[in-house]
Amino acid sequence: MSQPLFGGVLTVGSLFWEHTPIRTHWRQTYLKAPATSLEVSVPIRYGRLSPSRSSTHTMIFTHAVETPLGVAKAIPFQTPIGRWEDLWEQALALAAAEGIRKQQPTVITSWAAVGLLINPLALDRNSELVTSLLRSWGDMFLDSAYFHSEDYAWNGGEKSPIDRLGMLQIPWPEALADWDLILATPTRPNLAGAPSPYDISQSMIQAQYFEYFHQNYLHGLRTFQDAEIFAALAQAGIQLPTS
Repeated sequence: MSQPLFGGVLTVGSLFWEHTPIRTHWRQTYLKAPATSLEVSVPIRYGRLSPSRSSTHTMIFTHAVETPLGVAKAIPFQTPIGRWEDLWEQALALAAAEGIRKQQPTVITSWAAVGLLINPLALDRNSELVTSLLRSWGDMFLDSAYFHSEDYAWNGGEKSPIDRLGMLQIPWPEALADWDLILATPTRPNLAGAPSPYDISQSMIQAQYFEYFHQNYLHGLRTFQDAEIFAALAQAGIQLPTS
């Protein structure tokens, strides 16, 4: 009997901490308790102006080699992945929690896509299942008429954090050595270039909306620019508690 695969979701931003009905249901139904989450080092930064966050900057994955690593949270699935249908169910549930899947069963939309990352060691554990999952996942992305991996890179100036087969182009996190796979949601940057800490602070000040950045920090989700963002806010007379 083939060995099932152990995995989970790599969460950045409000996916980890926001308690909307759909996200609460998703966590309770598909994931283990938040207390089981692990901190992992991944290439993330603020890089997308989000209309749903009062046009302030939200987190994105990046494939730029010069971007220092930030901290995300990995939450394990409640059940292992033993066949394609198990992975597809988890991916659809994540897509729904992210707002990607509204009605049609899909993991791809105009502004984001659920990506897959496989631990290189997983091929040794269950090569048949891993190969089958990779084939089905890649076929799904190749069949999509409106997924273009280059859209996830800034202005064509860096590599995309997700490739044409829907595979995440980030290093496998060292903290997850005993995991086999990860799902995560890269979003499309909608800026010409990387925003500075001043830019990020100004968008919050202009909107008078600080919740997203502040809750990220309080829940341990970090980027390399956080200290400078706090300093820029403080210069404008805004002091956010750090604990």
